[in-house]
Amino acid sequence: MENREIRAAADQADWQIILGVSAGIGFVAWRMFAAFALALGEPPNYLFALGALGESCLCAFLVWRLSRGSLVAAYALFMIWLLGFGYAWLTSESGIPPFFLISLLITVGLVQGILGSHARRRAAIDVPLPNER
Repeated sequence: MENREIRAAADQADWQIILGVSAGIGFVAWRMFAAFALALGEPPNYLFALGALGESCLCAFLVWRLSRGSLVAAYALFMIWLLGFGYAWLTSESGIPPFFLISLLITVGLVQGILGSHARRRAAIDVPLPNER
């Protein structure tokens, strides 16, 4: 591979990670919204709100790690989202879980983050060391 092709692949990986981080930020905001809705609902459920707040803090940490290109963080965010989405789907009274389209946008972004983390790892291996003068 030429150096230009390697640089283009690394740039594409960076953009995919940016999409993954953007989706992760949306996911954290979504979890924070759930925590506030649980805490301020009628009747307030503070225990579940505290759990949702802890989950959003964990997701915020994982988003920060994803911004550094962590492959484990990308998969962990996707698994947290998948478990929540599966639970929402199973407990929904209709065939489609609530806020289905927003969840699909988060899915696409998180998958892009996973692909970008893989690509960045491959590009880091293939990038030749710069010549020292």
